[in-house]
Amino acid sequence: MKHKIRLLILCILIMFSLVSCMPSFHTGVENDKSDTETEAIKKKDSGKKESKKKVDKKTDTKREKKPHSKPHIVLKKVGEESYDELGMTLYHIEYKYIQLEDDGEEFEPLIAAFEEYNKEVDEQFASTRETFENFAKEEESNRLEGYGEKVFTEETDSYIMRSDKDVVSILNYTKYDYGASERYSRNSVSFDTSTGNRLNFLDVVKDDKTFFELVDKRVYEDYEEINIQNPSEYADALRESNYDNLVWTISPMGVTVYFDTRVLGAETDGPQVITISFEENEEIFNQKYVYEENDYVVPIVAGNMTLHLDVDGDGRSDAIAVNNIYKQNPETLNIYEDGINILVGDQSRELSGYDSKSYIIKRMAIIICMCLFLMK
Repeated sequence: MKHKIRLLILCILIMFSLVSCMPSFHTGVENDKSDTETEAIKKKDSGKKESKKKVDKKTDTKREKKPHSKPHIVLKKVGEESYDELGMTLYHIEYKYIQLEDDGEEFEPLIAAFEEYNKEVDEQFASTRETFENFAKEEESNRLEGYGEKVFTEETDSYIMRSDKDVVSILNYTKYDYGASERYSRNSVSFDTSTGNRLNFLDVVKDDKTFFELVDKRVYEDYEEINIQNPSEYADALRESNYDNLVWTISPMGVTVYFDTRVLGAETDGPQVITISFEENEEIFNQKYVYEENDYVVPIVAGNMTLHLDVDGDGRSDAIAVNNIYKQNPETLNIYEDGINILVGDQSRELSGYDSKSYIIKRMAIIICMCLFLMK
């Protein structure tokens, strides 16, 4: 119990010491020397009235420095915003490219794989922009007539769940609002670092039957208060397609599967996120992708993602989760993020702020929960 409380206190101390800074993090490797660099380029209107709208394009590049034997991942943000004649936003689109800093021969297959992936991002970007342009024309007309004020958004945040000499695994979390209410969806992609091949779920999980039996067991431990379909039953329908539509990632801890809202249950049941660890079930995984180093950093995606780790050395796993706290403005009725709730075992702590990022860090057998966000 003492260790859990210390973990929470350490989390808070780190948060205060790094508040308002971009996080320095290192995903899936043992070296703790890294930096994160953010760069934003915005094309602004010169002040002249050009026509009905102005468009801002921006890029944001995050670099993670790693040893030469491991890939240096770059997340490049590509986005576009459109405005009406009064400068009010009509739509906002944001996606992420995956790129490499490295240009050595050993990474040529991975570079080619990322280029192919980014072409798919471009296609999705173009499709969304065409849809939003049509929405924007109607919205401009509505605003001129004195009603409207809808803003169309589609924004993707990408999480590097693992990046090392064996595998690169990315989770994409997309929030979108087509004028009615905000929704979200998740998708994922994983690559073999040496070949650049996209990994199928069965490339990593040798015994899928046992895997989903473990998922069934875990889902009713983590979500015992809801009545949902067994994940194994849902997986049965995906087996014939080799799990093409399954959202999954591989991290230093294990393999995580993601079931978005309405996949296993009703709207009110929310999403379910389950991780099956390498440590306790190594035999069901392809040994090539089992993480064998001692230290790591793993992002925790806020909301219905619970990780199980022995944080106090008693030989038993403790549940660790980070959930967003939301409040509603009584006048506008707008709902906004107001902080996070950190859960470690049977302890919890609420912190105020917004735009949070959370990580589990294991270094020299010490496990830390680090949360970074802007303070009010």
